[in-house]
Formats: sequence, structure tokens, C-alpha cells
Amino acid sequence: MKRVLAAGTFDGIHPGHLKFLQYARKFGQELGVVVARDQSVRKIKGRTPLFNEKERLAMVLALKPVDFAFIGSSDWLQSVKKANPETIVLGHDQKKDGKEILRFAEKNKLKLKKVVRAPAFDRKRLSGTLMKRKTKVGKTI
Repeated sequence: MKRVLAAGTFDGIHPGHLKFLQYARKFGQELGVVVARDQSVRKIKGRTPLFNEKERLAMVLALKPVDFAFIGSSDWLQSVKKANPETIVLGHDQKKDGKEILRFAEKNKLKLKKVVRAPAFDRKRLSGTLMKRKTKVGKTI
């Protein structure tokens, strides 16, 4: 069975997340998802997540395209090692380097052969940024 891995913060699930996971699922028969740790969200996004890592994990696990999910390591490449996928699908806005990931996989004798970058799915309607703007999250009222 071909395993695919996707990753993200998944802080407030929205249609863009679903499109991303459905897209990732097309690359294999089993989809695993790495949910970012709270400390990683603070570092990457510059803010505290709305939902803690356990709550975000529970939301991701409830999604139909997802076969398994876990809270990531503080070193994302260790999460890749743990899941040992054949394919990784990165979000359009993730800053991870596909070539670096492939080098890590080769060095560690992992199954990984392909890293794919997902397209942006209708960013005007399906993004977390839009969701935050519409709900005024993070703004003082």
C-alpha cells in the first residue's frame, strides 16, 4: 500500500484544508498527516494557535481522507522518518525544501521517492487568512 504524508497546523479546519488533504490522498492508498506542535505553530505563524495540538489532531483524525495522524516532532524530518511515506505532499505555502527532504530520506534509507507541492486552492475563498478576517480572530474589538 502506497503511503502519502501531508503536514500542517490545521488550526481551525476550513475548506482549503479539505481540498489539500483530498489532493494529497490522490497520490496513494493511505494518507497520514503530521499536525504541527503548538510551539511550532508559534514559531512558524508567529501566534498562539486557536486550538491546542491535541484538539487539532482530533479534528484532523475526524476527516474522511485521513487514515492516520500524529503530532509532529519539533524536528519535522523526524516525523517524516516516523511515517516513512513513499510520497510527501506539501502545501502551497509551506517553506519546506523538497530536495532537502529527499536527501534526508535517502540518507536514512526511507521509502520516500517523491515530494509534491499542492496548488493553492481558491485562496480568495478557502484560506485560513480569510477565515480569520471574517471572524476577526486576533483583532482587539
